[in-house]
Amino acid sequence: MAYRNLTPAEIARLESRNCTADDWNDVLVAENFRPDYVQSAEFHGTVKLGVFEKEFHLAGGIRKHSGIRNAVFNNVEIGDNTLVENVSNYIANYVIGH
Repeated sequence: MAYRNLTPAEIARLESRNCTADDWNDVLVAENFRPDYVQSAEFHGTVKLGVFEKEFHLAGGIRKHSGIRNAVFNNVEIGDNTLVENVSNYIANYVIGH
C-alpha cells in the first residue's frame, strides 16, 4: 500500500480531536484517509494508518464505525477498516491487518 504525509488540514483536524504526535511527519496515511474517525490518539515513532470507511454490525444490534479511539501507538501499521479503541496501555511494533 502507498502512504503519504498528512496535510496541514488533516493535522489540524486530528489535533482538534485530541490527537498528538511526537512528529506529524512520522504519521503516514493511505491516499483516501480521512481523520473523521480518529479521536484521542497518541502517535510515537513511525505510524501508518489505513482508511476508516466501514461500519461493523455486532451482536445485539450494536453498530460501530471503524477507526481509532483512546489509544497510544508506537511504530505501528494499522490496516484499512479496523477498529482499535480503549487501549489501556499502548500498542508498539505491530502490524494490524485490514
